[in-house]
Amino acid sequence: MTFCRAIGWLIVLLGTVGVASSHEPDSRRELSGSMRLAISEWDPGRLPDIANALANWDDAVIAVEAYLAQPRNHDVADGWRTFLDWKPLRDAIAANASTGVLGSAALPLRQRLRGLNAGLELEPMLRLRAATDRLIAALRYSDPSRSERLLKGQLGAMAEALEVDLDNEASGSPSASTLDRMAVLTQTLLAANQAPGLVKQIQECYSEPNLRVSVSQAAVDALTTRPIDDRSPVRECILGSRMVGDSRLRAQVSTQLLPHDGHVRLLLRMDGRFDTRSRSYRKPVSVDTIADTNVYVARQVIVTEKRTHLGDVIARVNLQSQIQRVNHPLKLVRRIALNKAMETKPQAEAISSGRLKERLIEDFKRRSDSELNRTFPSIDEEVGPWLKRLGLAPVSRHLHSTTQQAQMVASLSAPDGLRSPRSAPAIADTHPDYEIAVQIHESAAAAMADPLLAGETISPESVRQIADQLGLNRLFAPESGESVDLGEFEVDFASTRPAFFEARDQTLRLGFKATRFSSDGRELKVAMQIVAVYRPVRRDGGLRLVRDPDLEITFPRTRRLSTLQAAQKANMVQVMSEVFPSELLKRGLEVPADASTRLIAGRTFQVDGIDLQHGWATITLRITD
Repeated sequence: MTFCRAIGWLIVLLGTVGVASSHEPDSRRELSGSMRLAISEWDPGRLPDIANALANWDDAVIAVEAYLAQPRNHDVADGWRTFLDWKPLRDAIAANASTGVLGSAALPLRQRLRGLNAGLELEPMLRLRAATDRLIAALRYSDPSRSERLLKGQLGAMAEALEVDLDNEASGSPSASTLDRMAVLTQTLLAANQAPGLVKQIQECYSEPNLRVSVSQAAVDALTTRPIDDRSPVRECILGSRMVGDSRLRAQVSTQLLPHDGHVRLLLRMDGRFDTRSRSYRKPVSVDTIADTNVYVARQVIVTEKRTHLGDVIARVNLQSQIQRVNHPLKLVRRIALNKAMETKPQAEAISSGRLKERLIEDFKRRSDSELNRTFPSIDEEVGPWLKRLGLAPVSRHLHSTTQQAQMVASLSAPDGLRSPRSAPAIADTHPDYEIAVQIHESAAAAMADPLLAGETISPESVRQIADQLGLNRLFAPESGESVDLGEFEVDFASTRPAFFEARDQTLRLGFKATRFSSDGRELKVAMQIVAVYRPVRRDGGLRLVRDPDLEITFPRTRRLSTLQAAQKANMVQVMSEVFPSELLKRGLEVPADASTRLIAGRTFQVDGIDLQHGWATITLRITD
């Protein structure tokens, strides 16, 4: 019953079809009014105190030193001290340096305390990172007058941007730039310790889950439904008669999703017919009999994140037998034997039915126990350390199922970060016959990109290292026959919201904000935005995202480039055209033939639907052999 192996795999694919947004435009219009009100509630007394921040930072450094001084850390202590390198900041503090000098020394340390390096999730490192963040905030807002102008300006501009969005967009869906600015404003208010009520209101308006994956009943059918055609000998003794013959079970095994909230509930079932052809011996006669039995066997399974819980096996059989012939040379003996056989037929059928039922239950239980009675690796234990290293909150998630789909809804964000302002678009509206769907909101992509890229210098080698650390090398491998040479270049990413991931109006905008680009000895050092626009295109029988020929390259703070900068821009265009693939989702997800989960081994999951709207990217997959 290899169909049972699908259940463990379903836990990875669970998702949901979106429902109507719980945050209508009116809620965001109220938010705009609250921002204007917060301007008048400015409280300089709530700004972070530099003296307290310095004391907390020093305590955090002492805690890290104490941790590294433990005998078990002797071999790695020097490596950690070299990597963290807090000496420049300590020296600046000892020299009573200006806030600008202190900030310049603190920012690189904060960069090093977020990343993919093992050990950054340890409590002393997390404490040092939090203390460094608080120190940077205290330095940034050390001038109350300047902080007041900054925050009031941001609040007023954000209120206006929200109102423009709501007035101009019939859908009421905020633009991607508004979402980015809202995230920056929230972090600014948190760092400056201002307007806690407004911060809470913003977080409530941007609190919808931002990751969803769906597995429909059609996908469950495609993965688990299979025919059974088993033959076996009959060797029984019923009411003193020895039976010899053959039996054949022709059935179909399937899995039916059932409604459940908090977990996924399934019904494993087998429906079919059990036919026997036998001869019973009881001296001096033998009797030839055929029996046709309708059989039904089922077992409920509850799938949680940690393990499967198996219910009792139930079975129903409806046996109907016919005596075809009584074998004996004397007609009188045959008549007497037939009458006797007819008298005992109901009792014999009852015994046969009971034995068949017990056998089916035992076999179904044994097979499903061996394949389904299992635990799953802890998602938190597997992913938790990575999230801590990046400063992200634990992934919140919720499983449930209906008769049509198995579902998981999840959220990925920083502890105080924003998620989606609205639920995912309803898959059934655009892809009613979907099998598997993955939905990701812009906020989830930003949550991952910010700690990985903000303020970092990225080169092709560092991209390969990140892919290696995350186990994503296969995703970046070129297709057979293709060769991609990116050459050598460096990009300094912006320190806030460095990446673009915008899904609007059936286009996907991918790109980044940077402050420096260098290649072939040439350098362009201005604020820049580089964006590639992808659109869904059906090609070669499949759906994929195809990039517009020209990249969107802008320089927000520069009115006019010099002749030298223009030449450097042309070089950047050439390099970036190679960085952004001409097509995305070109290949289906191919599962190796030797995969441990035999049910999906050798299968291909082909993209057959792409929907890009309201900040959500929805990708639907179809299972092929």
